[in-house]
Amino acid sequence: MSMSESALYSIYETNRLPQVEITPNDFGVYSQHLKITEEDVIGRYVLDIGAGASDFVARINELGGFAVATDLRYGTTPVGDLKDVVEDRFAEADKDELFSALDRFAYAMRHSRGHFIKTYTGALPFAENSFDLVTSHQLLYKHLFEIIDGEYTKQVIGELIRVTKPGGKIKDFPVPKTPLPQEDNMNQRIADWYVAFMKRQETASPDYLLSEEEKEEMKNASYYLALLDAFYNGLITMPRFYRTDKESNHWMVEVTKK
Repeated sequence: MSMSESALYSIYETNRLPQVEITPNDFGVYSQHLKITEEDVIGRYVLDIGAGASDFVARINELGGFAVATDLRYGTTPVGDLKDVVEDRFAEADKDELFSALDRFAYAMRHSRGHFIKTYTGALPFAENSFDLVTSHQLLYKHLFEIIDGEYTKQVIGELIRVTKPGGKIKDFPVPKTPLPQEDNMNQRIADWYVAFMKRQETASPDYLLSEEEKEEMKNASYYLALLDAFYNGLITMPRFYRTDKESNHWMVEVTKK
């Protein structure tokens, strides 16, 4: 059973999630991190969740696709404040490109407001089988793992699958670092690792408090388990992992809806 919107509000309040930062990333950054080309989006229906101030959606619409962006903070953060974020937090070498992306985002927001929707990722306001491609750039990494809740993680992954068309793809960057998914049999490796981890928790005393390391491990486990659950239930193909940044060892995951 999916979680109601009121339940999602409760989770946010209980865990006191920090405000999500909106930083502008251009189409080129998405292309590198999610392995997307212009040809992949022309004539396609695309959903970018947690899109922030990226010009990704605006660029897709310019190319002849139909793209929609969602973010919890749309309508709450003035573009002027975002420019201050760029000015304060980014290196001079990156600022011109980021300001350009932010200007394109601001223009698209003014002229195509219906393409930018404020919503929770766990309760997307779209019909099932709506999109050819669903992307997540930095959202799940920064947002989902603030909550140690396996059911909520499954809810979010399930929503991404629900709104994707059969044969459509879901791409997420970055994925959790532990365990590092490098081999074809990663599903069995992660399943074995998760079972061992849960057994350790079962033998702990009732008042045992998770260490920060264990909390991180549990967050990662819930993410991988949600993917495996969808795979074993025949909803998606075997998750495929790709290294996108050799310097920092970053990975992205791609699945296809069956």
